[in-house]
Amino acid sequence: MNNMIIQRSDLRRVYGFPHFQGMTPVEIGDLLDQGKMMTWAEGDQLFHYGAAADRFFLLVQGIVRAVRPQPNGTQIIPLHIPAGELFGVSMALGQDRYPVTAVAAADCVTIDWPSAHWPEIRTRHPGISVRLDHEIGNRIEALQNHIEALTTRSVEQRIAAALLRLGEEIGRHDPAGRRIGITLTRATLAEMAGTTLYTASRTMSQWEKMGLLSSTRGHVTLRDVPRLEDLRDGV
Repeated sequence: MNNMIIQRSDLRRVYGFPHFQGMTPVEIGDLLDQGKMMTWAEGDQLFHYGAAADRFFLLVQGIVRAVRPQPNGTQIIPLHIPAGELFGVSMALGQDRYPVTAVAAADCVTIDWPSAHWPEIRTRHPGISVRLDHEIGNRIEALQNHIEALTTRSVEQRIAAALLRLGEEIGRHDPAGRRIGITLTRATLAEMAGTTLYTASRTMSQWEKMGLLSSTRGHVTLRDVPRLEDLRDGV
């Protein structure tokens, strides 16, 4: 984790983020000047579950993994957050603690602001709040779907659903299929699907032999998305 001084010339991509639609370049620049830019290496924890939510973040570059510990000592991974989204805005939900642990799933760049600034930012720039409401709605739906899948779907369906969700959230097209944009370990996939490492590894190996996906040193490409969708839906 490293502090950085915000250089507006290096943040052209931020000016195009949906949160800032309707704001002038001067307004965006002034808002960025109030924040602090940080870099995070893959595996760094940006904040911890249950800690005081004293800052909120904009992900400029990279991917952040949300991890939720469970009472039995295990953990679930309900979603991954792509670049261009706000996260850690607990005060928008009326909470003063972080509801998840945020982990850098790849090298990341963030801008963060003190949570005490949120009411003023929301009032002065309502478009940011509207966009955040949309993102929060999507995340709540993802969490509800994840919990439902853990209780109603087979292991195979859950693994297929986890892979497809990653492909939708943080995937990108390449000639071989849809490449997931993080190093995906079998242990992480097992946590996402609510199963054992052995089962996740065995299923991935079987699907690789069937040509549904390819995996090289943790880099996974979904080669047959329609068939994975059938597996997810129990067809």
